[in-house]
Amino acid sequence: MNCANTRPGLRTAITVVAAQGAERAEATATVVVADRPEPSADLAAGVPEPELVDDAGARWRSRFDGQRWQVNASHEDYIALRAEPRTRLRYLLALFAKEVALRAHGVPGSEEALESLVEILAHAERNLG
Repeated sequence: MNCANTRPGLRTAITVVAAQGAERAEATATVVVADRPEPSADLAAGVPEPELVDDAGARWRSRFDGQRWQVNASHEDYIALRAEPRTRLRYLLALFAKEVALRAHGVPGSEEALESLVEILAHAERNLG
């Protein structure tokens, strides 16, 4: 199939043949070209929607509770940045990146350093925008 001629709805059969010595295996599958899906209007590709938790007075911004990513909707940073979609997205992206970094490279003291980084980014969002 010539890729320049592909269009949605085009069907073709693809056959794969593998051979080693006297052994040979072959498989055929039908492939249908589909339209590229529209980008999601959700937060952004790769950033899950957090579970918002109201924990007034608590200092935590985000955490993983089992398998759910939670964001403290009562934290002053979230309250200050939630109204404008772009600043909310950047804040949530910073929180999610913090959680990913903690899971991937968490060592003693890293949580405090990452929390400090998120605090600085949130402060910048509030005061430089």
